[in-house]
Amino acid sequence: RHLDLMGIEVKSQVDCCKKNRMGGWFRIPLVGGAHFGASPVRVFWQSTAAFAVCWAWGGFMSNSRSELREFSTSVVQRLRQAGFEAYWAGGCVRDLLLGREPKDYDVATNAPPEEIRRVFGHRRTMPIGAAFGVISVLGPAGVGHVEVATFREDSRSSDGRRPDSVRFSTAEMDSQRRDFTINGMFLDPFTEQLFDWVGGQQDLENKLLRAIGNPYQRFEEDKLRMLRAVRFTSTYGFELEPDTESAIRAQATELRVVSAERIGGELSRILEHPTRRRGMELLDRCGLLPLILPELAALRGTGDPSLPWQLTLQLLDTWRQPVQLELALGALLVWLPEQVGRPEQNVAAVVGCAERIGERLRLPRRCSQTAEWLTQSLRILQTSTDATWPQVQRCLADPRGDLLMKLADPVARITGVGVDALRYCQRRMAESDWNPLPLITGDDLKKLGIPSGPQFGYLLAVVRDAQLRREVDSKEKALAFVCSLWPGDTPAT
Repeated sequence: RHLDLMGIEVKSQVDCCKKNRMGGWFRIPLVGGAHFGASPVRVFWQSTAAFAVCWAWGGFMSNSRSELREFSTSVVQRLRQAGFEAYWAGGCVRDLLLGREPKDYDVATNAPPEEIRRVFGHRRTMPIGAAFGVISVLGPAGVGHVEVATFREDSRSSDGRRPDSVRFSTAEMDSQRRDFTINGMFLDPFTEQLFDWVGGQQDLENKLLRAIGNPYQRFEEDKLRMLRAVRFTSTYGFELEPDTESAIRAQATELRVVSAERIGGELSRILEHPTRRRGMELLDRCGLLPLILPELAALRGTGDPSLPWQLTLQLLDTWRQPVQLELALGALLVWLPEQVGRPEQNVAAVVGCAERIGERLRLPRRCSQTAEWLTQSLRILQTSTDATWPQVQRCLADPRGDLLMKLADPVARITGVGVDALRYCQRRMAESDWNPLPLITGDDLKKLGIPSGPQFGYLLAVVRDAQLRREVDSKEKALAFVCSLWPGDTPAT
């Protein structure tokens, strides 16, 4: 379990969603209820604590963002008192005009980097991009930082990632070198005067994503902008301006020069967002899909809703709220085995795809592993009426079992496959003893003198299956069963 402050997300076994005061979704775990050994009392207190954290975190985020806004305003004020021009710039202006609370605030100024550091002091500043005129100004403890950038013009980019050189300039010229019109505006935080030399306000009103100036030049400067265009268009519910889309299609193959980490980061944000279906459709339409997810590009068809690509899009559209990256990635893999053509190769196809995608895009290993597990376990659930209950129960009681049910339910509704099996699982899970506590643990095996090793997992699994089949119903019987197996029927140590 970890707390990802940047994503405002808590990841754990079972997630519940709550909306914070700023309208953003985040997840808090209800731990203990989906794994072996969870007592009702423990679940109750941990659940209560989790909801308490929800409310506290919502207030914390509201206060911290308010403090960050105040701090960014003071940064502008300090620069002006020192005789410089300064405004809020870029994404924070866009979000404010859309009526959203910005996650961060950037400031643009005509003060050169060395003057910015002089105004705020070297101890409170970090030259994170001094060569490009960017200085990070540190706020009070718990508030964060504000990036302050000097107005500049960029030269050509020989690597498609960053300009070869920059020249400090004016606010108007600085707006011209930015990526999209909606990100090219400046705002005076005191008078609320908007400085818009690129038509960003009009494009916001028209819900249009347009590159500033020549779109081919904008994407030549930074190839990742093509992927950002798809993300902004899908997550904001905008349309992609035709010339901007044409430029992306023409330069799509050049996305290869962008690092895998940056591509994976943008794709993750697309998949986690409720508009993930639109994002995938735009990636396909703009010619970016074969470069990012060639496995998915092979699913494209004629538009027949029975084809794997259309089924995948329907599944992505099922969840109208943010979801974990693992679940979204698992959804992409559900129908990939259809391309193999031979049922016996289905599992191998999924495992290979999950690993390739994860390694290629530098995704967290847990994401590809969980996505792989979800698709494999889905096959077991779909045939649960024919499989043994212990085999099915292991999937459902796994810490990832809640994600599995989130995936299995819409797949059954979309395809009609495995509906009876899913209902069977739901009926079994409604039973009070569907997931009894394990009768023995590794400590019990140690007390029997069994050395640690592969045999531990084997013995515990065999006893657990016998318990679920109701062949053993007490610790004494479980230990006797172990003694009947050891050492003759276990893997070699």
